[in-house]
Amino acid sequence: MTSFVDLISFYYNNYFCVASMERTEHLLKLIGNETRRKILTLLSEKPHYISQISKKLDVTQPAILKHLTLLEKAGVIESFLKESPLGAPRKYYKICNSINIEVAIHPGDFKVTKHPLAIECPHLHSP
Repeated sequence: MTSFVDLISFYYNNYFCVASMERTEHLLKLIGNETRRKILTLLSEKPHYISQISKKLDVTQPAILKHLTLLEKAGVIESFLKESPLGAPRKYYKICNSINIEVAIHPGDFKVTKHPLAIECPHLHSP
């Protein structure tokens, strides 16, 4: 019975690619965390820097940095420096991969499919 998708196919830079279920499971695990989902919600609106996220979510900056690092290593977000009128440049984070993950649960069938909506990052990371 092949009820679980072993490979996920998608397009990346006009090439047809295949991602392992391991990568998809890693993404599901990442977004399974409530704080990371809240971070992604904020970043879906606009880029933010660490202290902005920390204040809006009422979570410590070290904890936010840990979540941002995991999301960045997975290739879901990316960081960039932007000049600040208050002094040193600030490190902002933004979503860089638009991905749709579909979970279908039916009697006799269970599958997880990942569909990119757009890819803007120069790289994809495996766990």
